[in-house]
Amino acid sequence: MDLKEAMDYIEREVLKNKITAKKPIHKRGYIFDEKLDILIPNLTRQKKALKIILNILLILIPFSLIQLFFLDRTSYIKMIILRYSISGILLFIITLPLIILNIHIIKNKLKKLENLEVSNQFEVKTFVSNFHLFLHALLILIFIIIIPIFFVKINYKDYKGIFYFFVLIAITIYAIYELLKILKNKKYSLNIDSREIALLYNKNEMKSIKIEKINFIKFYDKKSKRGVRSNIPTIEIFDSEKNIFAEMNIKTSDYILLKKYFKKYEVLVNDEFNRL
Repeated sequence: MDLKEAMDYIEREVLKNKITAKKPIHKRGYIFDEKLDILIPNLTRQKKALKIILNILLILIPFSLIQLFFLDRTSYIKMIILRYSISGILLFIITLPLIILNIHIIKNKLKKLENLEVSNQFEVKTFVSNFHLFLHALLILIFIIIIPIFFVKINYKDYKGIFYFFVLIAITIYAIYELLKILKNKKYSLNIDSREIALLYNKNEMKSIKIEKINFIKFYDKKSKRGVRSNIPTIEIFDSEKNIFAEMNIKTSDYILLKKYFKKYEVLVNDEFNRL
């Protein structure tokens, strides 16, 4: 073992100890699932909340009916109590099906994730939200419609109006640039074939890496400037030189699948996403 190999080994062990020494992540409303090795929503707590809402409804509905039967419209206090009781009933009636639907969706998602099996060959595509893509395209379309209207109605003697017009054009150009970047990133994918990973662009191989040449893997979710988390897993693959081989957003199912794959080949994984 030469000096460079020795230094790389030491750095890798330091990184490994740093990752393994991390304290277990705790998040309110979540519990750790050992099978999936991630935090999942606490369905038991959600079911308890569902029972509490049902019990409150069973009390509020007859209480409100009794109030209606003995209603005295001249009493301000009784009218206020009735108003709040009906508001509470409506709120819980809206909340109830939402919680039931959320529990059903999470159960189905967990069932699918638990049944995922790592095959010798599979492909992972870049994840782009179709809803986000639609909103982005719609926003650009609105700007394109507004620009000619603004151009016709603008007062050229008003410098402020001219300034806003050019700002609108600049925003539109930037939005188009971002949309093209999203569409370009959508063409990237990872092709996993046993112990080799290939980075593809539009189905054409750009580069590949052997599993032995991977230094470590990092999973995380990007944050906005305001610190809001995207809740979309991002994977970074670092080669033996600690250069980024690939970086892309992926689906939650692919995140679980890749975690299982790298665990199978004992690749060091720094998981900062770690939740459903």
